[in-house]
Amino acid sequence: MVNPLSETQEDRTWFEDGIVYTEFVHPVNAAAIKAMQNKGLEVLAQTGANHVPYIVIIKGEAQGNMHIGLGDMGKIVSHEFTKHISSIWTVGRTQAHNKITDAINHYFLGNRMHFVDTLEEAQAGARQLIHDTLGLLEQDKD
Repeated sequence: MVNPLSETQEDRTWFEDGIVYTEFVHPVNAAAIKAMQNKGLEVLAQTGANHVPYIVIIKGEAQGNMHIGLGDMGKIVSHEFTKHISSIWTVGRTQAHNKITDAINHYFLGNRMHFVDTLEEAQAGARQLIHDTLGLLEQDKD
C-alpha cells in the first residue's frame, strides 16, 4: 500500500483500492499535468481498469500559483486519460488555483469536479463511485 501523504519529493501517480491518485508537490503547469495523465494511462494499462475515480492531491510547492493557459485547458480535458475518469476529487486547492480550476470545472467538465479539504473526504466520495462504468464526460449533469 502506498502512503498517499508520504514525504516524497516527486510528483507521482499510482493506483490503490480501485482509485487512481496523483500527488503534485512541484508547481503545477500543463506539462506536469500531461506527464501525470500519461502516467495515469500506464497505471490503467497495468491494472486493466477502465473507469476509475481520480483523486488529485496538491501539496508543497504545488500549492503556489498554477500556470495553465486557456489552450492548455482544452488539451488537458481532451487527453485520453480523462475518458477513463469516473469522478475527480481535488484535495489541497488554494486561492491561487481557484480561477483556473473553476474555469476547467465549469467550462470543460460541466461542474463535475469535487473540491474537498481532506484526503479522507475525497476517498469517501471516490469509493462510492468505484463501480461507475461511465467516464466523467459521459455522465448526466446533476
